[in-house]
Amino acid sequence: MKAFIDRNYFLYKHDRKSRARAVGIIVVAEVEGIEDTLYTLKLFINESFDVGEDRIFIACGYANKPGEAKDNLPLVEEARKLGRQMVETLKEGS
Repeated sequence: MKAFIDRNYFLYKHDRKSRARAVGIIVVAEVEGIEDTLYTLKLFINESFDVGEDRIFIACGYANKPGEAKDNLPLVEEARKLGRQMVETLKEGS
């Protein structure tokens, strides 16, 4: 998350917004923190991007160890669904 925010800091400080046709957020946490992370990312996206709320897609879940998320089939399916939704949104806008 820090790298993402660092890369967009210039636009934020100069009151400029990036235009986005769709935004995908995937959050994987170990035990807790998904809600706080989602809140922070959504706040940042709303401040930094010109994108409609209906074009922000979210997938989140838990994993205890590195690499464990790929074995969490509901989480993997949720991420795939997010990708499909973004593709459909981008097709509609082209």
